[in-house]
Amino acid sequence: MTKTEVPTDVAPVRPGEELDWARLRDHLLAELPELSGSSPCSSSHVVRPT
Repeated sequence: MTKTEVPTDVAPVRPGEELDWARLRDHLLAELPELSGSSPCSSSHVVRPT
């Protein structure tokens, strides 16, 4: 059995600090048109909400 250690430089997101993934995606697509799906490997670069 392997013990997983928690990195010391990360912490859970505090209430109220969650990212608005849809807004972030829209902003990135507007600012970085190369993320729009025009390249063959674009699916790995597009920010998608969870």
